[in-house]
Amino acid sequence: MYKKFFQYSICYCIINLFLFAIYRILFLHLFANQKNYLILLSGCRLDIALIFFEIFLIGMYQILRNKHSLRTIFTFFCTITFIHILYCTANLFYFQERYQHLNEGLMAYIASPYEIWIAVSPVLKNKWYLLFIFTLLIFFWIYLTIYFKNRIQQQDIKIWNFPCPLLPCLFLTALCLLPTIDPVIVKKSKSALGWKPRFAHSKYYTKYNNYIQNQAIPNPWYELFRVYIALSLQKQLPYKLDKQEAWTITKNILQLPHTDEKYPLLQTIQSPHTFNIENIVIVQIEGLTQSILEKQINDQFIMPFCHQLSREGIYFPNILQSYNATSGGFYSTATSIHKDPFQEKQKIFTNSEINCNFATLTKLLPSEEYTFYMATPFRQNINDFITFTTNQGFQSYTYNEFHNCLKEKDLLEKAEDMQGIFDEYFLQECAEILENTKTKYVMHLITVTSHSPWTTPDDFPNIFSTQAFNAYHYTDKSIEKFIKRLQQNKEQYNKTLFVYLADHVGYCLTEDFLERNRIPLIFHHPQLNNAYTHHQTVYGSQVDVLPTILYILGNTHQYSGFGKNLLSSHAHEIPALGGNREYGIYYKQPWLLQYSPFLKQTTLYQVQNNTLDYNNQAEQQPELTATLLKEYLAQYETARRLVQEQKIYPIQDTK
Repeated sequence: MYKKFFQYSICYCIINLFLFAIYRILFLHLFANQKNYLILLSGCRLDIALIFFEIFLIGMYQILRNKHSLRTIFTFFCTITFIHILYCTANLFYFQERYQHLNEGLMAYIASPYEIWIAVSPVLKNKWYLLFIFTLLIFFWIYLTIYFKNRIQQQDIKIWNFPCPLLPCLFLTALCLLPTIDPVIVKKSKSALGWKPRFAHSKYYTKYNNYIQNQAIPNPWYELFRVYIALSLQKQLPYKLDKQEAWTITKNILQLPHTDEKYPLLQTIQSPHTFNIENIVIVQIEGLTQSILEKQINDQFIMPFCHQLSREGIYFPNILQSYNATSGGFYSTATSIHKDPFQEKQKIFTNSEINCNFATLTKLLPSEEYTFYMATPFRQNINDFITFTTNQGFQSYTYNEFHNCLKEKDLLEKAEDMQGIFDEYFLQECAEILENTKTKYVMHLITVTSHSPWTTPDDFPNIFSTQAFNAYHYTDKSIEKFIKRLQQNKEQYNKTLFVYLADHVGYCLTEDFLERNRIPLIFHHPQLNNAYTHHQTVYGSQVDVLPTILYILGNTHQYSGFGKNLLSSHAHEIPALGGNREYGIYYKQPWLLQYSPFLKQTTLYQVQNNTLDYNNQAEQQPELTATLLKEYLAQYETARRLVQEQKIYPIQDTK
């Protein structure tokens, strides 16, 4: 009994692994300019998880049915193999037609059969013969399955004969779950081991800095159940506005003169500047509330170096956080797209966000001239960051790389805590990476030490009574050492634009609503510092960072996002949108709207001299409240739709 079962299972594994390898080779051949067959290994890991889970299912079915039947096993394996072939083939055709995976279209329109027909009809129209071939294949496969099944000797064995063969069956079936599990690194505060078991996920393996190569890795059939159906079971807020109405409002707010039909946000940014800037370093400081940057204790700034940068550079103190988690702050800064705040229960990227092609700096600056880095020392959610950033074309440096480098230098014990790598060691490693870079570069980095519980290295002197202040002070010193090291190469330093901002609000000094949503933003470059007023009063959000960078760089650049150039003369006219997982905020001078969908509550406040008047005027001004809410929803829902439909920026690295 066991011998035949093992034989069938081994054949099933080999045949399907071979079929999935062919699928990925075809995917690369059809869509990728650059062939990297190492992705077969990453994809193979997901295939193994799928195959063993399917073996687990047939094992459990037979145990519950109390009957071990080789004919049933053979029929199951044949049927699932055929489904694998059909689903992978369908995914290739669908991706070729729409540059979208079949699962994305299927789950988006599962409740609307007519929309599914609209999606697949172009494929059937251009390749009508596929339906005929598909029908023939089904009948042929059914015939072969029945023919070979009938040649298997019918022998049904009762399983529930305790203890044998029940116990071996249970053991072997449970054993099939092991290949479906991956150890995922987490904060040591969440697990003493520093990792937790998770079901294998494609985001742990799509780590190549090429979008198309990463798209070849997921197994379409496994992805349907592991990702898409799982996400569909989560509660999501329905759209409030019609698609066309939302877009019309958004277009007017963003003052878009004309739009591309397929990529409606696509536009150009022209600038007269000639600052001779070649490199860009974006430093996102963990949990830096705007008030912390201005805070003094006994006539000493908590963050003296960063405060000095705000006095030298172009300082925007009225920037609204886009999201109250690192992933959202990084996402909005890097992509210039509003974070989908109410659809994701965890502090990570949604599946649509991971798979969408964005107009990041990796796409807008010439790849042959630049090297693009993303660096973060966090232990938590590193796979999500790797998958997202490599999909966008960044070389991703995360906890694993810094851990290994510091271990080789015998510095790991001093450099590491439960959350990741302390900022000083992390930033020194980043400086070393930049020193060894021979091209122009963009580095987007995120610090960690100023995250609660605000732990600092044992040898760092704590000069403040509040531990959070000591952590911010340590981060400030770490940034100062980082900048002074880069200043040693004066020529490169003078060609580098530095951008400092927070990922989101962190430690707050008061309960003031504005303070709990405002972060600082600084642009720093020797020539730029003398070109504009140092203290800017305009309100903005993290989506405005990217278009402002492009404007500072000079010349003409493509751009596709929801942001505004903060240095433009009409920046005050364009509203700012931000918020967190619980509520959204919308600032349109001088009004601030707070929208709380889960509480079904909308409030309206007036802002005077950067101070919030807590007199809720929503009831006194119902028309204004309704108008502002519609404007907020239009931008948020348009961003959500465009990301889900992958209509942000054209994919460039395809045939």
